[in-house]
Amino acid sequence: MLIAACTPANIKGCEPLSRIYANDGYEAQGVTIPARDDPEAYLAALRLGCRSGRDQADAGNTCAQLADAMTEGGDDQGALRVRASACEALMASGNDQDASACYDAVKLALEQKTRLAEALLWADFVCDTADVSVAPYGCKLAGNILSQGLGQPADPDRALTAYQRGCFHHHVNTTDGEACLIYGSMLIDSVRRGETTAQPLAFAHREDGEDPTPQIVLSEASRAFDMGCMDGIVQACAANTKLLEEWSIGNLPHDAFACQVRNASGQVTSAKPCRGFIFYQASAEMHKTREQIGLNVYVWPDGDRSVTYVRNGIWRLNEVRTEDPVTEADTRCWHNPISSRSFCVVPEG
Repeated sequence: MLIAACTPANIKGCEPLSRIYANDGYEAQGVTIPARDDPEAYLAALRLGCRSGRDQADAGNTCAQLADAMTEGGDDQGALRVRASACEALMASGNDQDASACYDAVKLALEQKTRLAEALLWADFVCDTADVSVAPYGCKLAGNILSQGLGQPADPDRALTAYQRGCFHHHVNTTDGEACLIYGSMLIDSVRRGETTAQPLAFAHREDGEDPTPQIVLSEASRAFDMGCMDGIVQACAANTKLLEEWSIGNLPHDAFACQVRNASGQVTSAKPCRGFIFYQASAEMHKTREQIGLNVYVWPDGDRSVTYVRNGIWRLNEVRTEDPVTEADTRCWHNPISSRSFCVVPEG
């Protein structure tokens, strides 16, 4: 029956038939067929089931199995042909929910260092899908091809966009932490070189139509490192810590403020110049939900930091819950109900 269901007109029986020939055997609905060790019949069933990439909905996983078998047999080029054919059929089908065939084709092309121009097209397709299992990783592979100039001239701007999509994907909630690390590092490098970064996607804290300042670019780098850290990439955690240290001592562009402490009657008891920037560092609780919040960090001359942020509509000053900040002209103040003092900032320059 399985042999009859593995023909050019009907390929539904090819995958279970191949399992019999591959020593796996077959068991379904009370029917058990013992395994047979027949490599030639195994490959023949897979080839017929894959059908050169046609009818992928019916072919199921047989093309992937065929490619794996060809790789094991030393036919790397044949395996890539199978995966490429399966990917092209998938792209033509309009299915954006399962992009594994194209993801596998990209990886094999990169391993063999061949068909790289096509590999970029396949990676872009994976990146644009809603396949939660591979979409962000496809974005990173596209970024790698573009940044390293594999098969075509290097294109750093397009690579930056691809890495950002891998880190903050536009269709799925999963993240490629390595893409986050590369993306954030590229942003910082652009600031150090004094270059204007091409806008890949929307930066946080950037008004529509506004060119991103170096401070905003660095905040985006922190956001990327923070997301990569939540994805378990320890290098991203370390990169974010290093960014905070360099930013705090003034080695990177920042906003200038006058920071004040006021007593309960509103008198200024301390006023010093300070550095301000927006930094991301999620708490352990936020790691579970992958929540990110921009922290307003103000660094005093002695290195102490005052931090304000709003979460779920509630403001906090150094982790103390406060009321909404009071704004008078350019001055913004947060009142600490525990100490009865207020922390105020005034932009300078």
